[in-house]
Amino acid sequence: MSQSRQQVSQYVSLPPITSVPSSGLVCVKAETSFSAVSSVTADDVFTSTYRNYLVQLQYITSTTNDVVMKLRAGGTATSSGYNRQLATFEGTTSYVQEVASQSSYLLAATDGTFYTMNNFTLYAPQIAQPTVIRYDSVFPSGNYTTIYQGGSGGVQTDSTAFDGIEWSVATGTFTGVYAIYGFSKTV
Repeated sequence: MSQSRQQVSQYVSLPPITSVPSSGLVCVKAETSFSAVSSVTADDVFTSTYRNYLVQLQYITSTTNDVVMKLRAGGTATSSGYNRQLATFEGTTSYVQEVASQSSYLLAATDGTFYTMNNFTLYAPQIAQPTVIRYDSVFPSGNYTTIYQGGSGGVQTDSTAFDGIEWSVATGTFTGVYAIYGFSKTV
C-alpha cells in the first residue's frame, strides 16, 4: 500500500479497487502487426456498442507509395463515394487538395524509409448513413530532419452500415501495426 493511501485510510475506510471504469476509449481490436503485405483488413470491429471509433495506424512501405483506406461491410470493401479535403505542411510549404467520388480514402504516402504515424476518427460507421472521417498524420523523411504533417476531413457517402476497414498499397508491400478503439457512450 502506498504511503498516501495508508495515510488516507487512517481517517476513512476505503473499499478495495475491484474494477476499472468503462468510460473513455475502449480497445475493440488489440494492437495487430502486419508485415510485407499488400493489404490489411479488420472485420467485425464496428458495432452498435460504440458510436464513434479511433484508429491508430503506423506503417512503412517497401517503395515510395500511397496507402489508401476503404470501409467494409460483410467482408466486402466499398470502392466508391470517398470525398476529402486535405492539407499537408512541410516547413513553410503547404499543400491543399479537395477530391470527390474517389474509389478509396487516401492516407499519407511514405518514401519507403520512414514510418508514417496516423490517427483517424470514424463517426458512426456502423449506422446506415454517410460516415464522416477525420484524419491526422505525421511522416518524417530526410533522416528525420524533414517532417510532414497532414490532416484531412472527409466522408464516405454511402448509407451503409460498415463493420470493417481495409488498408492497401497499389504496388509493393507495407509493414506496420494498428489498433482500434471505441469511444465509450458512458462517463
